[in-house]
Amino acid sequence: MHTARSMRSDRARANLGRYVATEFDQARSLRSDRARALLGRYVATKLELSSVAT
Repeated sequence: MHTARSMRSDRARANLGRYVATEFDQARSLRSDRARALLGRYVATKLELSSVAT
């Protein structure tokens, strides 16, 4: 399983298969070509050894 890193350790995270949902107000992926789906206040990002930063 791939892992995701957050720049803030107090963020809520949930593993959803190959996806990671991170609670955020405005989140930005470090790679613009990544598949994303907005889930309310969550963003699910398809991962291949990646990081999510705000």
